[in-house]
Amino acid sequence: MMRSISVRVTRVRNLVITMIAVAGLSSCGGDMKVTAPPPPMPTAMLNANPASINSGQSSTLSWSTSNATTITLNGAAVAASGSQMVSPTATTTYSLVATNATGSVTSTATVTVMAVQRLTYNTDIAPILNSNCIMCHSGPSPSAGRDLSNYNGVMAVVTPFDPNSRIIQMTQPGGAMRGFLPDQVGMSDKNRRWIVDSGAPQQ
Repeated sequence: MMRSISVRVTRVRNLVITMIAVAGLSSCGGDMKVTAPPPPMPTAMLNANPASINSGQSSTLSWSTSNATTITLNGAAVAASGSQMVSPTATTTYSLVATNATGSVTSTATVTVMAVQRLTYNTDIAPILNSNCIMCHSGPSPSAGRDLSNYNGVMAVVTPFDPNSRIIQMTQPGGAMRGFLPDQVGMSDKNRRWIVDSGAPQQ
């Protein structure tokens, strides 16, 4: 007479069992193929730090996953966990997808790119210099030999995009020109942003 027994397998996929006599039952033999249950759903977590940047800056994507056989970041294969620096030119959403035999999960992170105000010499810097600096730094014998009454003269102490430009140093705390600025913080910061962020354009 045929008897049946229950077999539970939790972590083995294709297990072949040969049945034998069990607790007084007549011995029997045969092969039974047992398939384990599917794996648990994968997990995925993606973060961007910082989440907001100015144009030209970078953000770091960090991710972690579990129970996944394949992982992609924006379609490219990546390790189960890691990090990657990105420098998007526009606001971008990144997608991390973790997949196994059971299914897929997706985690996203958005890097917001904020437009940087473009400052120019004619509109933003010349008014500051004309009101506070050219009394000494102009004419045939300007102080320290620096004529700041025109764009060419100013560019003698400016290197576009260089935070160590001489005029930045002179308007920072401790600099020789800072004390002549009525709004020391605001004006020196505008001067720095004109050089470092905008590249010191004339107009």
